[in-house]
Amino acid sequence: MKGKQLIKYYLENPSKLFFRVGRGTFLRLLSDEQYLKLLFKSNMGYPLNLDNPQTFNEKLNWIKIHDRNPLYTTMVDKYEAKKYVAGIIGDEYIIPTLGVWDRFEDIDFDALPDQFVLKCTHDSGGLVIVKDKSKLDKEAARKKINRSLRTNYYLLGREWPYKNVKPRIIAEKYMTDSGKGLRDYKFFSFDGEPKFMYISEGMDNHQTAKVSFFTLDGQLLPFHRLDYAPFKENVGLPDGYSQMLETCRVLTEKIGSAFVRMDLYCIEGKTYFSEITFSPCGGFVPFEPTEWDTKLGEMIRLPEIRGGGYSVVGNSFIIWLHAAESVKTEQLTDYKFYTMNGTVKVMMIVTDRGIATKADYFDRDYNHLDFTWGYPNSSVFPAKPSNYEKMIDLAEKLAIGTTEVRVDFYESGGRLYFGELTFFDGSGLQPILPVEWDKRLGDWLELPKAQMENRQ
Repeated sequence: MKGKQLIKYYLENPSKLFFRVGRGTFLRLLSDEQYLKLLFKSNMGYPLNLDNPQTFNEKLNWIKIHDRNPLYTTMVDKYEAKKYVAGIIGDEYIIPTLGVWDRFEDIDFDALPDQFVLKCTHDSGGLVIVKDKSKLDKEAARKKINRSLRTNYYLLGREWPYKNVKPRIIAEKYMTDSGKGLRDYKFFSFDGEPKFMYISEGMDNHQTAKVSFFTLDGQLLPFHRLDYAPFKENVGLPDGYSQMLETCRVLTEKIGSAFVRMDLYCIEGKTYFSEITFSPCGGFVPFEPTEWDTKLGEMIRLPEIRGGGYSVVGNSFIIWLHAAESVKTEQLTDYKFYTMNGTVKVMMIVTDRGIATKADYFDRDYNHLDFTWGYPNSSVFPAKPSNYEKMIDLAEKLAIGTTEVRVDFYESGGRLYFGELTFFDGSGLQPILPVEWDKRLGDWLELPKAQMENRQ
């Protein structure tokens, strides 16, 4: 919008002007919760209830405050996310990257092909689509990209995953589907399972773009977004759709969050990764009819709803506290999983605690390892716990983003209970015997390369 249009917009929406002027000054002093309550009321027209969120958008904003997995930063970084996704499904699903730069002035346009796409890695909207390099207005592109690079995207909607993304520019291969523009397939996934999607077309021009919600079998759903024109009818599913849907399932199950939107393309029948989003529209999706905000909210099961209790939040962790259940603790067995670089390598089973404590160590395949670490081995090795595979899965999810952490569980009456997280077993000073096992375990633990190089 320009000139008179912009003036009219702000006269009709004074709260928008308030946030535009204030977000770079006094509004940045507000806590995330304070800021989001103001912004939510301005955007959605009803107050944000974080104590008992019910609508889809309320729950997205609750998640923004409470679910702060450090790995989310990698997932929303448009450069780093490609490497993360390729590590799960392979490089063949990734649109080729032609270059990455910190500054627009560093881009060697002579080395780029006639068609390409420029994107900022840290935001939404920092995009320049180049269909003919000879007609590129470099000055207009420079202004748009640099404006995005200067923008602190986290401050706009307090979407925590973007807070520590390094602003950079990438160039990607320009992709078309049979010579036509691309359709985006954006899958709304809950607890790792896609439930519905929206399909968008012509997003390089928001005035003429179309966006509609569909079931997973391609049927038009009875709601839409107010900010885009909807499709008038079903658009049909592309060749290769089943592969695209299965790819979505693999990725969202791996992420395992209460909600994530997985964006994919289907080009010439082949699936390509687009991006990962945890807060569509920043958590302010303008649904029409508005009752769908509540209906879709029922699909998000927040961690509190999953198990009761309440949360304690830190900069890089979140713990849910629950009322104690009656668990028989006599001779309770400890199962301690040593994860190294996110993978379970060793399990320790502690028995007869407080009487004549014994500790036995096993590899991932439950083969006994012949060493001691503070306590003697049992004369009869303990049986494999019934929830063993589930313990491994949960331990590795809790270990995401860590170099080394021990994850402890208990098992009682066939049920699994979390114990604690430990980063320095025995404060890192407990002898392991025979000593060659100390070296062998050390070989399994890979320290971050950057830190090792800095020490050399």
